[in-house]
Amino acid sequence: MSVGAQTARVEWLFHPIEDDVSSPAVEIRVEGSRTRLERYAPSKDINVFLLQAEIEKSVEIDAQRAAPEPRLYNMVGLDGQMRIGLPDGVAFGVTAKRAPIYVPSEGRGVLSIEPQRKLRVAGFSILVDRVREMLGDAPSTLITDFLAGDGRTRVFEVATPRRLRELAASLFMARLHGPLHLVFMEGVALQIFAVHAVAAGLIQESAPEPLSGEARLSIERARERLVADMAKPPGIAELAIEAGLSIRALNAGFRSLYGGSVYEVLRDERLEHARIAIEMGGLSVKDIASRVGYNHVSNFTSAFTRRYGSPPQRFRRSRALRIEVPFGDGA
Repeated sequence: MSVGAQTARVEWLFHPIEDDVSSPAVEIRVEGSRTRLERYAPSKDINVFLLQAEIEKSVEIDAQRAAPEPRLYNMVGLDGQMRIGLPDGVAFGVTAKRAPIYVPSEGRGVLSIEPQRKLRVAGFSILVDRVREMLGDAPSTLITDFLAGDGRTRVFEVATPRRLRELAASLFMARLHGPLHLVFMEGVALQIFAVHAVAAGLIQESAPEPLSGEARLSIERARERLVADMAKPPGIAELAIEAGLSIRALNAGFRSLYGGSVYEVLRDERLEHARIAIEMGGLSVKDIASRVGYNHVSNFTSAFTRRYGSPPQRFRRSRALRIEVPFGDGA
């Protein structure tokens, strides 16, 4: 964001709505640029945001949620791009190809928008308690951690599925009014959450269909890319975007072909390479841990011990002993 960026504070836009179904749209004008924000509250649990802009000079929008309850956010870009920065230093982009789903540590964020001819972003927030209620009594471990509310921001960026773009676009094209408009907004918001959470792998769909030849090839290439540099592997969102798949589909494909998720395959490859290096000798355990992608030797030691039954140093000594003891009587 340039030094001369215009900053607008729009906390009022996010205050609870009591007497009307929406806040008045707020428009920010900077030297010919125009940014229009609309907010709707179809229920006490859900807020819907629509952002449209034509930007000639960089703009920052500083927004703060009034209510203290933790919320889950979805953002879906249709045109252009922007960046969201959170108070704890977490930052991510919203584009037509990448859509974040996140639970921030605080209810405040800065939207940074660079000059561009057209920007359209649809988003919504939903109370975390409402999400838990919808998921029922047996949510996955991943979604439980995602909603933990322990003061740490959680965010997943996914390759935007076509269905997600279609749903987001419908929010801009609605020609309804009054209560029916609210019903429509809430229904679309909940559909966006479901599609987005599945794409991020936070919740599971029914059993996936058999892999096509093209999908199999994409997943094989993704695995090659994943293990090519285990010290600095690509993130799962980046890997999914390169493969043209959702995170869920990528993980499902890895399980189908390799028996584990992307993370599990990477972990297994790291530990197997480490085992071979330890048996061969010549490198310290610290060096091996670093080269296969572990930043802390203690984490590597714990993972290695769980996999092979003994810590790396003891494992190395036992293998060396087996090699040095001669077979037979030596006569």
